[in-house]
Amino acid sequence: MKKEKYEEIIENLKLPKNTWITLTEFDSIVLSNGVGIYPNWQHMRFLLTDNEIIIKHGYSEPYGARLAFRFSISTDGMSI
Repeated sequence: MKKEKYEEIIENLKLPKNTWITLTEFDSIVLSNGVGIYPNWQHMRFLLTDNEIIIKHGYSEPYGARLAFRFSISTDGMSI
């Protein structure tokens, strides 16, 4: 994609640059070689810079509790 077209798309969609954003407005991304990407948008973040689009997959949130360093599991695996 030419830089002018890239800038035009970003301006028309009013997307912020240099900020991680979600792009749930898009159904897919089709690469120049014809490969289509149909990702789970809920877990992807995009960073739009002057020259490129950076895609980060994965979104982690802490949950549950941490186990102590020393623990033992029963032989049937049902209790800690």
